[in-house]
Amino acid sequence: MRMAGLLSPLALRDLYSESALGVANLNWDADTETFCCSAVEMLASSLPVFGVARGALPETIGRSGGAFLTENPDLPGAASELVRLLRAPERLDAAGRAGRHYVLEHYALAGSLQHWELCSRARPSSFTRGPGAGPAQAACGTGRRSPAAGCERGAASRPASPRRGPSAVWRRTAPLHKRPPDRDGAHAPTHVNVRSMFHALVACLLAGAPVADRAGATALIDKVIAEYGGAKAIASAHSLRQKGRVTTETRGSAALAREFERPDRLRVELKYPDNTEVRLLSGASAFRGGQSASGPMRDAMMLQAARLDLPALLNEARGRVSDLGLQERGGVALRALLVPLGGSLELTAFVDERSGRILRSEGSVPAGAMGRLNFWTNYSDFRRVKGVLFAFSEENFASGTRTGQTQLETVEIVPALPAATWVP
Repeated sequence: MRMAGLLSPLALRDLYSESALGVANLNWDADTETFCCSAVEMLASSLPVFGVARGALPETIGRSGGAFLTENPDLPGAASELVRLLRAPERLDAAGRAGRHYVLEHYALAGSLQHWELCSRARPSSFTRGPGAGPAQAACGTGRRSPAAGCERGAASRPASPRRGPSAVWRRTAPLHKRPPDRDGAHAPTHVNVRSMFHALVACLLAGAPVADRAGATALIDKVIAEYGGAKAIASAHSLRQKGRVTTETRGSAALAREFERPDRLRVELKYPDNTEVRLLSGASAFRGGQSASGPMRDAMMLQAARLDLPALLNEARGRVSDLGLQERGGVALRALLVPLGGSLELTAFVDERSGRILRSEGSVPAGAMGRLNFWTNYSDFRRVKGVLFAFSEENFASGTRTGQTQLETVEIVPALPAATWVP
């Protein structure tokens, strides 16, 4: 067994896509599972799930067609069931498809947001604590009324059984919207399972569960490739030498010499008035100022190399690019295309649908206890070099703070760069 450690959402999705079967909570000692977001994430990624019929699992995924929930409390017996499933790949494939369909039907992001909108318009006084409810969890903390959600935990939707604890639901006892009155003139109450909506929303965000419009993404990628000069021209621009100036918010202006070679070689030289800084990436090895760099510094260099190669990356990964739809950036609606980089790196290209130009990129790298460091770049001043489109102006940000402006003066497409370029 290998512990994968803390994984980013994209790395987790990659792991799910390479797996045959997910295992969720084999705990028979207590009904501790209150929802199981990870099980929903697995199903959203077409990965069938094996678990025990305890806690909330039967309610959350038990009717999905993608879950195999054992009633056998004997661990060796459960292991035998798991092995039998692994020997039936066609059955697992069918279960994975059924599970994803179930998640999209019951936990889709659009539906969750719609219900959240309804809840946001409700008065806190319209939520009550149902009889027989246990200690409240999630938004309502320890059972006190939550000022954010304005709700308390409701009663079980059905009587508890010896093998399953109470099924926690959020119950609203007043109408969320106007409805035709009943015959006696009263408005019938509307019930909303807020708890399920909350966890489903989280699951969709973590697993990338919203359906990617592959056809739409492919058509947009075709437009991007055409705008940037065509696949053949882009492929020929595998080695670049760029010069210009960088104006930083903290250290002033510096002369820039930047060299890139596909797929993962990058050298950045910044000449400040008082010193020169060199950053170097060659595959998995990174250096700054002649010293080996690792962690967030190395990952940031890898992300920068990927940004420089965005049109080519979109073309190469077109079958795996996720279309996140229109998103507003700087008052402009841009189509967000999530580019799979693998590992723990994340990169999204924001494309102007009319022109096919990438006007912004956003990426993040893991930063240990700090969570993730976010970087984004705005692109402008587009010019063509040997038929290939380049953004000569880059406005850079890190974790919400503007870090500087890069203005290129020359861009050369060269057959190859000297081997000495990649020596620290």
